Amino acid sequence: RFASLPDFQQSVLEGSVVVMRRNPAERRLSLNVDGAIFEFSAVLQPTFEDDGSSLSTNVTVFCGGESLNVAISDSAQQAARLAAASALACGGMVQKPVYAPMPGKIVKLLVTAGQKVQAGQALVVLEAMKMEHTLKAAADATVSGLHAQVGDVVLRRALLLSFDESN
Repeated sequence: RFASLPDFQQSVLEGSVVVMRRNPAERRLSLNVDGAIFEFSAVLQPTFEDDGSSLSTNVTVFCGGESLNVAISDSAQQAARLAAASALACGGMVQKPVYAPMPGKIVKLLVTAGQKVQAGQALVVLEAMKMEHTLKAAADATVSGLHAQVGDVVLRRALLLSFDESN
């Protein structure tokens, strides 16, 4: 991933001018924030759930003999974790329809109509922003309808799956 970074990038962040330079030979980055220069290197390491779905990316930044670890997750990963936490907190939560959290392409449908699913079970894999996002059940339910097929390109908030209301 280091090679895909631009050699030079300038932006304004909260009123500060930030200039990033990449030194490919040494695999180091340099930030100039309002004249203060920070040289560092970073290691990106994705983490995964037991089912192989992406959980987050751990970024370790090394600067001046110190290191800092940061976990970064995208909106789909955050939404899945919040839904699972809400389901556990509510106990008797009812599975709501599954909508696309962002525009993307359906690459896997992991359930069929009439299939019973359990909370936390993977339902659909959506490819968006060059990453695969696994959408999971928030509660035990029975799939009543598939509203997308593998290969479909869907918009944000497109209905993907519906569930039997009697669960």
